Amino acid sequence: MNNDCKKIEIIIFLITLFYAGYYLGPQLGNSTAKYNAIHSVVEDGLNVPLFSINKFILDPYAGINTDDWSFYNGNFYSNKAPGTILLGIPVYFVIANIQKLFGLDLNFPPIAYLNIYLINVFISVLPLAFASVCFYRLMSCFTKKNLELTLLLIFCTPLVPYSTSLWGHCTSCSFLIIGAYFLIKSKYKKDYFYSGLFLAFACSVDYFAILAVVTILIFGILKKTSSITSLILGGSVPIFLTLWYHYVCFGNIFATSTTYTNETFLDKNLFLGMFGVPNFEVLGILLMHPTKGVLSIVPIFILSFFALAVKKNKAILFLCLTCYFVSFSYFLWNSSFNGWHAGATVFFRYLIITSPFMVILLTPLINIKNIILKLLTLLLAMLSALNIFVITSVSTIPHFNSSNPLYGLLYPLFFKGELSYVKSYIRNAWVNPEEYKEYLHISSWNIGQLLGLDGLYSLIPLLLVIVTLLVLLNFYYKRIEN
Repeated sequence: MNNDCKKIEIIIFLITLFYAGYYLGPQLGNSTAKYNAIHSVVEDGLNVPLFSINKFILDPYAGINTDDWSFYNGNFYSNKAPGTILLGIPVYFVIANIQKLFGLDLNFPPIAYLNIYLINVFISVLPLAFASVCFYRLMSCFTKKNLELTLLLIFCTPLVPYSTSLWGHCTSCSFLIIGAYFLIKSKYKKDYFYSGLFLAFACSVDYFAILAVVTILIFGILKKTSSITSLILGGSVPIFLTLWYHYVCFGNIFATSTTYTNETFLDKNLFLGMFGVPNFEVLGILLMHPTKGVLSIVPIFILSFFALAVKKNKAILFLCLTCYFVSFSYFLWNSSFNGWHAGATVFFRYLIITSPFMVILLTPLINIKNIILKLLTLLLAMLSALNIFVITSVSTIPHFNSSNPLYGLLYPLFFKGELSYVKSYIRNAWVNPEEYKEYLHISSWNIGQLLGLDGLYSLIPLLLVIVTLLVLLNFYYKRIEN
């Protein structure tokens, strides 16, 4: 790899890191449930049941702090897959102990919000930045348009907005990309080990990544059967940690974080209280709802459905069929879930995991030298990028359930300059609300706002840096082409 290629990868990394790291998104029940467990382990250690979040659950059914809990043997735990918690604990351990050396109070709201941001940067943003580089390298196996596809992944999918909070979906998706890269572009046994490690952690962060992981493993192993032992060794670490977490919290390695979940989320008539048969009416809403559907928010994905209509070689055909299978399977699964709507989020977040697969499906079309198709692709990409930018800048969660959250709520707020508008309490703010109320304005923000810039002006530093990096990216890419 020459120096210009390395510079391109560094710039891709920096674009993703700065774009996603420019924001702290809202921290509501989903994220708070994970932060509670991280705070509990680091701050209280073995003085309380390990991983328990009892001190944060003041009224479990009122939704104070979070209603995303599981209850077992007299203790409350997060009802989220343990991966983000297990990864966040060592990160927060280092942060908290450095702050203690300087005499800082971990409960002081500005410090508490800073720590949430730092944890999220390490658990959500950094993995996405590395995954962007891996995606760029991975797609070079299939097309010379790997840079264009990588930029679509960064700017036109929900990965960036949902990496501004500790959702877990983006972390899991990032690990899928990294694991797939090590498997498909592997040269040494250690590559298979890393692949197993990241793919297993993807499942630990999001249980339902298992379908994508199994598909990626089959895709890779069909070509390299000798990789199985190293894959198993790599995967054994996160698998062991996940099963250990289940045993510690729920007394059984096979009892997941949702086994004893808040019963208000369950329906006794459904499998595991949550899953029925695929609902094709819901499937239509997930895909084509005019204001909330995936194709409405990310219109570039409309072209993904035409991948098979384009003449292609066998390798690309197999790749596209694989991506169709994974994407459609997740749409079907999501339609069978009693919480298919994913709460009050702007995007149907359980489908975030399909993002890289939907982008890969654009490969055959992006290679066509047709001016009309190129203009259409550019138009749809620009609309997608603008939607994603607005969601990231305003909020991934509206304050209330809205039938038109993006176009009816977020866009008007964006043009009024009301950015990072959803504010939220964390930790035990409800015990001492007056102290936290004074600092509520820093519970979600962008860096421009911290620098004292108001409204849309707060986005100027981000745009200046991103444009500069894109200019540099274009310069080095053209130099390689020439």
